Amino acid sequence: MQMLYDRHPRLPYHAIVPWPVISVDGHQLDWIMACTSIEDWLEASVGPHWSSWSWDMYNVDNSRLCGVRFLRETDSLLFVLRWG
Repeated sequence: MQMLYDRHPRLPYHAIVPWPVISVDGHQLDWIMACTSIEDWLEASVGPHWSSWSWDMYNVDNSRLCGVRFLRETDSLLFVLRWG
């Protein structure tokens, strides 16, 4: 099961973007593939999970939005430009 609520570390920069729309057979939104695509991009473009970025869904009140925290402000801006 994918965990989108990282408690530690609480990184300083927060970004919220829409989840990518990935559908199966043109009907059902596949949130696992959406999560994996963002996570793979974060690992390759920003750095390791928990040290360079962490999930932050606590302040997101919409299931269509994804929240991530970053160690560096430039990474949060890059994330918004890529996924926003």
